[in-house]
Amino acid sequence: MANVLVRNLPPEVHRALKVRAALNDRSTDAEIREILAAAVQPLELDVIGREVGYLFIERY
Repeated sequence: MANVLVRNLPPEVHRALKVRAALNDRSTDAEIREILAAAVQPLELDVIGREVGYLFIERY
């Protein structure tokens, strides 16, 4: 699994992440992973949808 280092994260952002993680009963690391996964999900769906569209156009 890959690692990511975030430099110069403002203290208020770090605090907000810790609070959000606690509210979701997760570790801060787990919360950040969830946020990142959710952030790229629409992009992946868009790419998949575009590929399905291309396949449809090629066939019909």
